[in-house]
Amino acid sequence: MMEKRQLVLQEYASQLPPETPFESVDPPKDAGFQILTETLDLTLGRRPGMYCRG
Repeated sequence: MMEKRQLVLQEYASQLPPETPFESVDPPKDAGFQILTETLDLTLGRRPGMYCRG
């Protein structure tokens, strides 16, 4: 789980000026939601573009 947080922070920090220290970057408000949905997608085996047939 820590790796996903790190990736979200790195992605967010890449949009900031280069002189901004990584330690001073706050996570985006939806970071927890992004991590949760990615984890659920991996756990449940869903892939982008797939849908449920009912």
